[in-house]
Amino acid sequence: MKRYARIASCAVVEIFETDRLIAELFHPDLIWVEIPNAVDVECGWAYVNENFIAPITEANEQILARKIAEINAWRDQQEQTGFVFGHAEHTWDGGVAVATRLQNSVKMPGLLAGFYWTDAGNSDVPMTLEQLQQLNAAHDQAIFNQGFRIHDRQRTMKAEVEKLSGEALAGYVAGWPA
Repeated sequence: MKRYARIASCAVVEIFETDRLIAELFHPDLIWVEIPNAVDVECGWAYVNENFIAPITEANEQILARKIAEINAWRDQQEQTGFVFGHAEHTWDGGVAVATRLQNSVKMPGLLAGFYWTDAGNSDVPMTLEQLQQLNAAHDQAIFNQGFRIHDRQRTMKAEVEKLSGEALAGYVAGWPA
């Protein structure tokens, strides 16, 4: 037995089950769409761009608001989390705390004799002021790149949760894809 939804003004207004051809049963001006087995469509759902969309209930709105807040918190946490980046044949620690140290160091008119910066592998790397400035510029670029990745991911997650409802929405976990 197949399930059909009658559509009027982009909304499901009736559900009908039959083994017969739906077009033989009703006036041709009525719009009937077969409901996929995996979808539990009910009257009141929207039908847009060949997709059934569950109505947003107050509970869904509350869950959606909570998920958006979780995504924003994830974004804020990610922006404060350190990372590793490559420059001049080394890997370096990066992030907000490192940026402060680097920016303060490159402001100096000169560096102390024997100055070094420690890479992510805990190796001391001798540096001139010019090399430190290049490291600072590479770090700024790495922060910018990481920041955009974070921004892009949070925008993607927000778009994803806006399409969900019920258990799928409630079970959504913010984060990087596996």
